[in-house]
Amino acid sequence: MQLELLELDVGLEPLAEDSFDFDERFRSMVGAHFDAVARSLRRLGVPPCSVDDGVQQVFLVALRRLPEIRSGGERAYLFGVAFRVASAARRAERRRREVPLDFMTGARREAASVTELPDEELDHKRAIALLGACLDQLPDTLRDAFLLFDVEELSALEVARILSLPVGTVASRVRRARQRIRRAFNPGRRCTGKRSC
Repeated sequence: MQLELLELDVGLEPLAEDSFDFDERFRSMVGAHFDAVARSLRRLGVPPCSVDDGVQQVFLVALRRLPEIRSGGERAYLFGVAFRVASAARRAERRRREVPLDFMTGARREAASVTELPDEELDHKRAIALLGACLDQLPDTLRDAFLLFDVEELSALEVARILSLPVGTVASRVRRARQRIRRAFNPGRRCTGKRSC
């Protein structure tokens, strides 16, 4: 997936002589995080046909707020914006009462390895489909925390800031999401204690 915004001449002037170069900083942010933002939007439930629009929204917000984004904090900032864009897209989709497309389709194609044997590839596809079904069945509150923490590997503090929650609530939601996913992958297994689920 390529971004046409890389070609865009941002054309903003720095605030002061010693401030950063807006154009260069924006281009480098897009280059470094474009694929991750698109992947995050897909995983957060944005239909594939709307992912490009969502990515564009995320980077337009980032462009407008560029002076406010802490250097080194671009990734967390972008995922926070992506979370809000995905939430808005899910709300809009519920209002339209559309049936969501399988947002894991792209991930399945990306994950398929040329060196896998046919039975391994089939098992892999089944596991991805099961994970996609698990994520679809999770409440938004659990899914969002799980994806940002476990998949996008943001810190609990960053997830808490993005979701406007206490860190303990984030940890609890991630733990509950993990338990539900484990149960889906091991339906016959019973949870006997905190560490066995």
